[in-house]
Amino acid sequence: MVSSGTSPGIVYTLSGSGGDCLPYFKIYGRALGEGCTEDLHCKLGKCKITGNIEGEFSEGEFFVTSCSGIAVNDSTGKAFEWVSHETGEDLPSS
Repeated sequence: MVSSGTSPGIVYTLSGSGGDCLPYFKIYGRALGEGCTEDLHCKLGKCKITGNIEGEFSEGEFFVTSCSGIAVNDSTGKAFEWVSHETGEDLPSS
């Protein structure tokens, strides 16, 4: 990863080449329930991208990416964890 600029305008860039060996990483997401007070957290503790990362820029739209990958058991022996909260909670910082 390369950084440029000075705070508060620092830009971080991560680049890769075809055939690079990508590291494992964690995915942690949160979805709000119908009432916007409850939530569902999804944690995939050890993931790896196994295919191409693709996406499309469109004016006035979010950048949506797609890729293929795997999730394997992490150091706790779990590949995934779903946690439902009656009262929503913020995602952990790490």
